[in-house]
Amino acid sequence: MIQTEEPTNTTRAIGARLSLLSVSSNRINGLIPTFLCNYLVESATLDMSSNALTSAIPDCLCKVSQLNLSSNQLQGQIPNGFNNIHLLDLHSNILIGTIPKSIASNNTSLKALNLGNNKLEDAFSGWLGQLSKLEVLVLRSNHLYGHIFVFAYSLQAFPALKIFDISNNHFSGTLQHELFEGLNAMMHNGSEDRYVDENVFSTRFDGTNVSSYSLQGEIEQTIKGNDRPITSITGPMNIVDMSNNNFIGEIPEEIGRLKYLRGLNVSNYHLNGLIPNSFGNLLQLEWLDLSLNQLSGPIPEELADLTFLSVLNLSYNDLQGRIPQENQFSTFGLYSFEGNPNLCGPQIEKTCSTGGDDDKGAINKREDEIQDWKYGSFGIGFAVGLMIITLPLVFVESVANWFWDETDKMIEFIWMQIGPSKFGKHSNS
Repeated sequence: MIQTEEPTNTTRAIGARLSLLSVSSNRINGLIPTFLCNYLVESATLDMSSNALTSAIPDCLCKVSQLNLSSNQLQGQIPNGFNNIHLLDLHSNILIGTIPKSIASNNTSLKALNLGNNKLEDAFSGWLGQLSKLEVLVLRSNHLYGHIFVFAYSLQAFPALKIFDISNNHFSGTLQHELFEGLNAMMHNGSEDRYVDENVFSTRFDGTNVSSYSLQGEIEQTIKGNDRPITSITGPMNIVDMSNNNFIGEIPEEIGRLKYLRGLNVSNYHLNGLIPNSFGNLLQLEWLDLSLNQLSGPIPEELADLTFLSVLNLSYNDLQGRIPQENQFSTFGLYSFEGNPNLCGPQIEKTCSTGGDDDKGAINKREDEIQDWKYGSFGIGFAVGLMIITLPLVFVESVANWFWDETDKMIEFIWMQIGPSKFGKHSNS
């Protein structure tokens, strides 16, 4: 158990200050001692993640620039004094209340915010969109609610965002077009994208430079109803996970402009309409999950052009017609298409009707449906609730491992850029 009072048998050196303190992944329990604040400079990094700390977060810790208290048993509300924070990771605790606006007020340096797996109750924090350097935003698995919006005056909300995870909440309404129009980092392959080859989400030091310091934590991806870690892939990451909410309406065409998107999960909603043809522009896409919705019409042939696509889940919708056979589409199995009784193709061992008239009919049907959607007609949806109950829990381990590693690499790179230096090799004890 950590001592909560400053030791009386030692004398604090006059002017002694810490720029980095890491005690992650130990067996520390009890309260966070407030006397630590006497030693930490305002630009300090504090990592006490993966312990058994309890009670509330001391207000005095708001002065540090990088704070990682994830994977503990902390309770209470998030302090309202953060105004110079660069990285804040509080995921996997028992925190309640709202997301304090002080995180964004007078703060232009926040790069990573992970509040996932808590018990926060709040509307969507659209004001976070004004943070021009925010690259990682994880709000998954809380009790957040309401519509997703960005401020009307901002057409460039979340311009640097590369990981956007709001899954497993109670958000509702339609998917706002404006949200995706501002995701510039997912539209352009900027020079700021880096590659990090080490295993991440652990505290490491390389010589005298903190070149591979990363947040200790967990960021999950939901695939077919299962939350799993991700641990293996290289390259720049651009990931959107909005699954397991209460969204309605159509999938915005604007998502097709995110041409450097690597992973997209908008499953388990009440979305209807067609799969946008613009998805054919997502040439970097490696996994796509649109399952458990009410999507209708044929599968766009343009999806066969996504040659990096390794995992596809279109199950339990109301899709019709011939499944594309070109490129890697011929390798996808039954799990990618099950629950769509009007689909046909060798992937589901169901023969399609032959003849050119049938192919022309499918094309004409799609064109007719597109016109119908323009005038507000809604497609016929499956009884999604029943499907959720009966859906087998299928987990694609390779993609889960990929997402974990991609997310971890992003946060490690951020730590590498702004972390302090002159510390030796860290080892857990």
